[in-house]
Amino acid sequence: EHLKLYTQWNDDGLPTHRKHPESGEEEEIPKSALKKLTKERNAQKSKHDKWLKKQQQA
Repeated sequence: EHLKLYTQWNDDGLPTHRKHPESGEEEEIPKSALKKLTKERNAQKSKHDKWLKKQQQA
């Protein structure tokens, strides 16, 4: 799904460019969208780190 929407990613693996839904042209994603994606990634990383720690204790 994301591979079709986004066209370029930064070194952290976050998308930086997307295809415009109407024109199909490549455009930079808004800073607000990048901030939201960063927040979602950080939350997922935190959950994953907690899960790994729990698995190592078992």
